[in-house]
Amino acid sequence: MFKWSLTFVAVMLAVVGPLLVRSSDTAAQNAQTAPVSPAPTAYNPGVGELMNLIVQLRHTKLWLAGHEGNWALAEYESKELRSALANVAKARPVFRQQSVADNVEMFLGGALRATDEAVRDRDAAKFTEAYATITAGCNACHTALGQSQVVIKTPEQPMYPDQEFRARK
Repeated sequence: MFKWSLTFVAVMLAVVGPLLVRSSDTAAQNAQTAPVSPAPTAYNPGVGELMNLIVQLRHTKLWLAGHEGNWALAEYESKELRSALANVAKARPVFRQQSVADNVEMFLGGALRATDEAVRDRDAAKFTEAYATITAGCNACHTALGQSQVVIKTPEQPMYPDQEFRARK
């Protein structure tokens, strides 16, 4: 019986062994020839997308915070709005043959400084006026760039149900 078992194992190795080797060779070849996924394309948003994704929400949140007298949050959102505009200028330095950074300064620079002053003074009336000037600056810039159909306005209702804009007492 032992002799028969050794003979059986020897025959099996002789028959199956080459198949195993061939199978591993085929697997290695298939792994080398398998199609490779292309590298993901870098996300490259345009000016409009950047304005919608990172600028407009800061403009909105600035109003909501200032309108509620949450001056700490308004100060934060004002800085975030400036940062968002700087990021747009960095990502897309030129739009329609005009410098984005220069347009931001020309159309919004004074209004942003006035908003910062109103926030610092905790002056609701000055804030409302300065915010209106930011909004007017946005629309003037859109018009200058041939995008007058894009009209920004003061938010009429909160759009962030998961964020509190009233100051903590």
